[in-house]
Amino acid sequence: QAVPYEQILPEGLYDKLLITINGTIKPNLQTNFSITSSDIAFHFNPRFNDCGQKVLVRNTCIKTKWGQEERNVKEFPFTRGQPFQLKILCTKSGYMVAVNNVHLFEYKHRITNLKSINKLSILYDLTLSNVSTETAH
Repeated sequence: QAVPYEQILPEGLYDKLLITINGTIKPNLQTNFSITSSDIAFHFNPRFNDCGQKVLVRNTCIKTKWGQEERNVKEFPFTRGQPFQLKILCTKSGYMVAVNNVHLFEYKHRITNLKSINKLSILYDLTLSNVSTETAH
């Protein structure tokens, strides 16, 4: 599947919505995963070199203003040229994020009208194999 990739979420987000993204990171990684409405509800940006550090940046943009970045994570799960599976589970309180079946973090909702959040966007340097949505049990 081509990048940039967009998928409309006709029902918006809801509790137990599971988004699964399978792909391979290209060698010159700059990748953004975003779940959006007119604002950006959840921006997830893995960075291989942010002032010499590997970081997973998370944020929200409301009315063109970015909020406070979250960066803390115990491990950086992506390897250039290697396949990955990213799972984003929407819950009542936020997003639970796992890569290759390892839980990484929870990101609390900053936009709470989940039904208004209706688009998944994937940008930049990766090869997408599959993107799917389902209701988790």
